[in-house]
Amino acid sequence: MHHTILTIGREYGSGGRKVAQILSGLLDIPYYDKELIEKAAKNSTLDPKDLECVDEHPVSPFLYMDAKEAAHIARYGQTIGDTLYQLQSRIIRQMAEKESCIIVGRCGNYVLRNRPYCLHVFLYAPLPVRIQCVMERSKISEDEARILVRKTDRMRRSYYNYYTDLRWGGRDQFDLLMDSSILGIEGTAEMLKTAYQQLVKIPESEMMNRPFKEPFRK
Repeated sequence: MHHTILTIGREYGSGGRKVAQILSGLLDIPYYDKELIEKAAKNSTLDPKDLECVDEHPVSPFLYMDAKEAAHIARYGQTIGDTLYQLQSRIIRQMAEKESCIIVGRCGNYVLRNRPYCLHVFLYAPLPVRIQCVMERSKISEDEARILVRKTDRMRRSYYNYYTDLRWGGRDQFDLLMDSSILGIEGTAEMLKTAYQQLVKIPESEMMNRPFKEPFRK
């Protein structure tokens, strides 16, 4: 039996993690978000705290390099961020072989771009909605939330574009792009549940004859 994977790219504050949590319960399959950092740490000698600092954060070591980063580059010939990306990508592929699951962020749609039975989703929402969400979740002011939303989006965009050479949120890379504010978090999860269940029903003979996406480069 084939495994069916749902990947979720998301703007900060659009509810990607919450949607994944709800979907996980509705579909009775696991979801992986920051849990991928823990799995990466277990598959390396790196401290989880060091990995968390570079998770979805592409930073030039020549601009921001501490002794630990310099030592890692000297030993492995690449940054801690590059090592994390490679570890997470390998883990994502392993999980897709092992079980049906939900992958949040980490270029999941790109890592699994040539795999059948994958539903690639990108969630977005109007900036004011996302700011309000972050204000309530993090108990911070509107100005602080606006800065955090824009900063996090900028980092995620830079991370995705750097490792894929594609455009973050580009419609040619995803099967569904959804404004999570239209149906709300629970409604969005319900809609994705229906889409996922329809994908599961597609016969393998039909799925294998479908051409893979060929995304436009930046």
